[in-house]
Amino acid sequence: IESLAGDKKMEKASGEEKFVLGEGNFLPGFEKNIEGMKKDEEKEFELTAPNDYWDEELRGKKLFFKVKIKEVNERKLPIVNDDWVKKIGKFKNVEEFEKSIEEGILAEKEIKERDKIRVQMMEKLLAETKTELPEILVENESHYRMHELEHMAQDAGLSLDDYLQKAKKDRKSIEVELKKESEKTVSGMLILKEISKRENCVASEEEIEAAMAGFLARFGDLKEAEKQIDRQALRGYTEERLINEKVFQFLENL
Repeated sequence: IESLAGDKKMEKASGEEKFVLGEGNFLPGFEKNIEGMKKDEEKEFELTAPNDYWDEELRGKKLFFKVKIKEVNERKLPIVNDDWVKKIGKFKNVEEFEKSIEEGILAEKEIKERDKIRVQMMEKLLAETKTELPEILVENESHYRMHELEHMAQDAGLSLDDYLQKAKKDRKSIEVELKKESEKTVSGMLILKEISKRENCVASEEEIEAAMAGFLARFGDLKEAEKQIDRQALRGYTEERLINEKVFQFLENL
C-alpha cells in the first residue's frame, strides 16, 4: 500500500498490510475499493480521512492510495456441530454452546453498564468531597503514567518526543495533564479507602485466596507463574480490588 496526503506536504508512506475484508479496521471506504480485486491486481483511488481520524494532521484531508494485492486467502469457517463444540470447550452440544455465548454477551453488556454507572458515581464523589492529597502518591502515579506513555510510544516505534510532537503536545503540557489525572486517581483511591473503613468493607482471607487462585489459573503453568509473580504484591492488589468492589456494591445499594 502506498499513500500520500493531498497537500503533498506529508511524506509518502508505504508498506504491507494484512487485514480481513469485512472487519472494518481500515480507513472508511478502503475495503469497498478493493473488494473483488484479485492477486497481483493494482488499483489507485482516493479517500477523505474522517474528522476523528487518529492522525490529527490528516483529518479531513484527501489521501491517495495505490494498492497491489499480493495474496488472497479465504477464511474457512468450521462446521458448527456437537463434535466441534466439544473440542473447543466443555460443551455437551451446540445448544449449550450457543447458550454460553448468549450468556457471555449479556454479562459483557451488564459489566459495561455497571462500569458506566460507577464512573458517574465516582465523578459525583470527587465533585462533592475534598481530600488532602499526599504529594508522594501523586508523584508516584504521575511517574507511572509517564512510564506507560513512554511504553506506548515505543510500541508505536516512536520516541516520547516524536509521539508528543505528533499529538501536538510538549513535555510540560503532558506533565501538567498527567498530574491532573493522577490527582483525580489518588483522590478517588483515598475516598474509596475512607468509605471502606467507615462501613467496615473488608475482604476475608478465603476471598483473597480464591481470587488469587483464579488469577493464577489463567496461566498454563501454575508453578512457573508463581515463580514470576510477586505473591505479596498480588495479594495486596487482590485485597484492594475486592474491597473496592464491596465499597461500590455498598454505594449501589444506598
